[in-house]
Amino acid sequence: MWQLAERYADELTAQFRTLNYFVMHAGEIGAAHETYLKGIISRFLPAKFSLGTGFIANPDWVSTQQDIIIYQQPDLPLLFQVGECVVVDSEAVIGTIEVKTRLDNKNDFLDAYQKLSKLGQDFNNSYKRCFTALFIWDGLSLKTMLSTISEYVAKYPPEYWDNLPNVIYVRSKYLLLLNDEQDKNNSHSGYFIYPKSRI
Repeated sequence: MWQLAERYADELTAQFRTLNYFVMHAGEIGAAHETYLKGIISRFLPAKFSLGTGFIANPDWVSTQQDIIIYQQPDLPLLFQVGECVVVDSEAVIGTIEVKTRLDNKNDFLDAYQKLSKLGQDFNNSYKRCFTALFIWDGLSLKTMLSTISEYVAKYPPEYWDNLPNVIYVRSKYLLLLNDEQDKNNSHSGYFIYPKSRI
């Protein structure tokens, strides 16, 4: 399975380079990366799930703009839709992905990390779980990433870790998966690292 994932990662990297050759403006690159990633995800997503960009709404809160929202459209109708921008009822949301073209300094990473953690907390306070992920095309080194996360989570009690992003992927470098087990000491800064050769 890991070999298959590596093949898809190689494909992603090759197409990333080709895309960047044609798209030079920073804003256009960001939008193109989101569109491309949606296309990759849709290849593996069951038919009952849909993808959108926009906002998640709950009777008690409305999220900030989400780059990619994964939701079950047959469950509940969209609250609002204009073009590709949607507002999705939180009860229909399965997950959300924040997409960053470049996130190579600690402050920018923390902004994105805190945004997803806040969304995770909103969902948990509503007694509903939501998968959250951060997809970074060009990001921090693993060592810097882990130390930054460690400094952040050290400010909060262990139960807060349930709000943290479930997945952090830095393209062609490493994948971090949140440790959902009770004993967080078995992982690095609360995350398992893949490939394990990076540890």
